[in-house]
Amino acid sequence: MESMKATSVTAKLQDVNKGKIDVEISAQVGKITEIEARITKNEATEIEYKGKVAQLTERRKEIKYKLEVKVLEAKEAESAVLESIKTVTDVELLNRKRWIASKSVGNYQKCKKFMAEYKMIFEKQNQVLKAEQADHQRRIDIADGAMTALKEKKTLLKDAKKSKELEANLAKIDEDMQRHAKVA
Repeated sequence: MESMKATSVTAKLQDVNKGKIDVEISAQVGKITEIEARITKNEATEIEYKGKVAQLTERRKEIKYKLEVKVLEAKEAESAVLESIKTVTDVELLNRKRWIASKSVGNYQKCKKFMAEYKMIFEKQNQVLKAEQADHQRRIDIADGAMTALKEKKTLLKDAKKSKELEANLAKIDEDMQRHAKVA
């Protein structure tokens, strides 16, 4: 604008067509006004954008804060869930141990009962075997006694007179001795 005024002052000095200069000055002033309007509009837009940037920055910070809170809440929830799972698992393990223990005690009681029955059966079998062994020993003792008696009788009869009856008695004694020898 200043340059225009200087041009107009110079033009007066040269005595150039004043109307032409005024038209030129008016055109230049119009262009300047238009440029100033654009600058003002751009400055207003810049201020508006700076406000929007500040607003968006605040909104970003707010969202970031909310996200951090949500992340912390999620971590707390996750740790709570893990703790509850651990607690449930611990309770389940404890219940499983109790069940196994009760089952084991039940099995132990059953085994104890069966062992008592087996012990009783074993003792009865032991008594029967001892009775049979004693009976067998008694038979052996009787057979030994009979063998001794038969040997003495045979020795006494050998000294007697020989006869058919004596021979028959000695043969019978030998048969009896053989029979008792099988038992012993």
